[in-house]
Amino acid sequence: MLESLWSAVQASGVGAFVRESAWAYPFFNVAHVLGAVMLAGSAILLDLRILGYANSLHAASVWRALTPIAVAAFFVMAFSGVFLFSADAVTLAASRAFQIKLLLIVLAVINAGLFRLYKPRLDLPPTGAKASAALSILLWTGVLVAGRLIAYL
Repeated sequence: MLESLWSAVQASGVGAFVRESAWAYPFFNVAHVLGAVMLAGSAILLDLRILGYANSLHAASVWRALTPIAVAAFFVMAFSGVFLFSADAVTLAASRAFQIKLLLIVLAVINAGLFRLYKPRLDLPPTGAKASAALSILLWTGVLVAGRLIAYL
């Protein structure tokens, strides 16, 4: 049943446009990569601050500066990712690397949501906040690695 859905997505006008246009796929691919850099970079910088690096920076200020960038980047990645997926939905849906990437994204978003519970205590982060920050670094790095592996596996 899902295979027919992926076939329909791939055969759609959007899928054909992204696949056949000389500029659409490269445009969405660049947007996706830039979104990934902005999201992972913002998240990892905040995570490193929580883990004790750059202690001279007020953690709440770092949070306020980087969170809007990370959220905007997430939406850029999601938007561009839908277009990229539509170009080759059948193959991507069957790709183990793609499936792992989606799972890691879900886990990273859940972790980010849980991390918000520590926001009032960022300058003296409890062990849970530090564990969440370390996990965030692993998850977002895993998302980037899995994304790159899609082309090779």
